[in-house]
Amino acid sequence: MADQIRLFVGKDPRETVGYHVFVESVLRRTDPNRISITALTGDQEDASTTFSKARFLVPELCGYNGWAIFADGSDMLCLADIQELWALRKTGYDVMVCPHQYETKYPVKFLGQSNENYPKKNHTSLMLINAGYEVWRRPEYKAMLKGPAGPLHRLEFLDDDRIGHLPLEWNWLVSEYAPNPNAKLLHYTIGIPPFYPSCDHSAEWFNEMRAMTHYEHWDQTVLVSER
Repeated sequence: MADQIRLFVGKDPRETVGYHVFVESVLRRTDPNRISITALTGDQEDASTTFSKARFLVPELCGYNGWAIFADGSDMLCLADIQELWALRKTGYDVMVCPHQYETKYPVKFLGQSNENYPKKNHTSLMLINAGYEVWRRPEYKAMLKGPAGPLHRLEFLDDDRIGHLPLEWNWLVSEYAPNPNAKLLHYTIGIPPFYPSCDHSAEWFNEMRAMTHYEHWDQTVLVSER
């Protein structure tokens, strides 16, 4: 199909419910016939999620051709038609990201994990990727894929003029930024509402979860083993 949106979504087994809520939030707002969704995971290694490095394989998975979207997904919620994000891609860039400039308010995040600051923090959590550009084929880039995740997330393999900018509304960092009723994609980077029920924008997440189950109180149900 022409101009098919290829969406790659990070899936961590510790946040499986978050993955499914995110995917459903996309499909409820975007024509399912316009989009293909691929789950990405891997080994946790030195990172906080199992898909930390898997995202950097997207160009290869696309056959080094065309554009794709990567989203952390497992801790995100989409509130707009993702075709709006797709329409923002521009030639001349290897990747387009939301250019966050912040230091975290939370040195510890979900499941007691360390939450360190680093340059371009969370830039790679939502990316429009031009898989057809030659940078992804370079031997030095492929060598980086075998090393630690840090230099990849800092986009050290790219010159800054090869990194395009997207509106922050497409990767709004919940609890790091003030609540935003105009956010198009919420990113619960500290942890999804089941971990932090009182966090900002928790109602939107729980409402989405309940809508996809068609059972308002499933999360409060106590399952009793068969006797």
